[in-house]
Amino acid sequence: SAGLDEEAVGALNRRLLERLQLGGDVFLTGTELRGRFVLRACIVNYLSRREDIDVLIDVVRARGAEQL
Repeated sequence: SAGLDEEAVGALNRRLLERLQLGGDVFLTGTELRGRFVLRACIVNYLSRREDIDVLIDVVRARGAEQL
């Protein structure tokens, strides 16, 4: 997390989540886990493929890099 403290990481994740949801390329949700705000993906479509998950990861990384 680029040397950020937990509060800064949580704020970054919140901004990133909003950007991802507005972008429409992928859909994630957020949740509190052990007192930390984290991003969460839930894959339930039986037609999902490894390539779909790779795209999700690529989009999250790209949008995350824009936030830093």
